[in-house]
Amino acid sequence: MVIRSFAWTFALWALLAPAAVHTSERCPGGVIALTFDDGPLPSTSELLDVLRREGLRGTFFVVGENVERSPDLARRILAEGHAIASHSHTHSDLTKQTGIAITSELVRSRQAIRDVTGANVEFVRLPYGESNDEVSRSLSALGLTDVVWTVDSHDWKGVNATDIVRAVRSTQSGGVVLLHDAAPHTRDALPLIAAYLRDNRICAGRLAHTTHRMPVSNWDSRAFYVHAEEW
Repeated sequence: MVIRSFAWTFALWALLAPAAVHTSERCPGGVIALTFDDGPLPSTSELLDVLRREGLRGTFFVVGENVERSPDLARRILAEGHAIASHSHTHSDLTKQTGIAITSELVRSRQAIRDVTGANVEFVRLPYGESNDEVSRSLSALGLTDVVWTVDSHDWKGVNATDIVRAVRSTQSGGVVLLHDAAPHTRDALPLIAAYLRDNRICAGRLAHTTHRMPVSNWDSRAFYVHAEEW
């Protein structure tokens, strides 16, 4: 009876436990993913300059129509070692659309990215992070994976660089940070973020599938199954 009780307790702990800490000799402090939404935009060029100077890599969730407007920037994202993913085609709330319209948004974005960069995307960040059953069905039918975030930097609210860095510092290993190409203070925060990561031997990593449930910050009803791992 004691053994059976212990086995049940362990199984419950394994189910509810947070994602494992991702460490290695190169990244003993762990790995987090820096993700940037809404580009490519004119501000993306300066953002890429800072990332290159600081030796950081991230994932850019791009809007399909922006890719079509700024193909050179979209190609530059990949050429400089970053990853690219979809943020829909027009950045409209997919939960307010029909199944056909949802699929069109996702397909058009994926096709624009493929036509311009040659990349086949597998990850999608839904506009405003909003989803419902219809959106989930469309994602599944297209073989796309929803990526939300574990930490919202609130850079889209116009917070200063110090607040953005504070948000990044709160990110646990494996976590995903939400940032934006056009946020006014994100570029200023990046050198400070890079210094924090170097000092704590944390790596800025890529997105990868996980079986762990990743909770969305300040959003009890949402979760996703993608985490950060080493490039």
